[in-house]
Amino acid sequence: MESSLPKPNFTSAIDFTYYPNPPNGSFIIKSKSEMSEVFVYNLEGRLLSQQKINGLDTKVDLSAFANGAYFFKCKFSENEVNLKSLNFN
Repeated sequence: MESSLPKPNFTSAIDFTYYPNPPNGSFIIKSKSEMSEVFVYNLEGRLLSQQKINGLDTKVDLSAFANGAYFFKCKFSENEVNLKSLNFN
């Protein structure tokens, strides 16, 4: 019996930037595609913040979070991007 992996379904690239990295309490995300949401997770995978967006840029406030590493999920229509950043207040 032969088994094969499914072919990946690649979507078009999402053009975005975020800065500064590492942030000092907050950072900016700018995109050429409209963003709908940004999620912030700790290293345990616990959702810490969810921000609704309807635009090409947003400021993510991290000042309430302790120094450390965080994961972010940015949603763009039907696509999403995951990134990691360190926070220094």
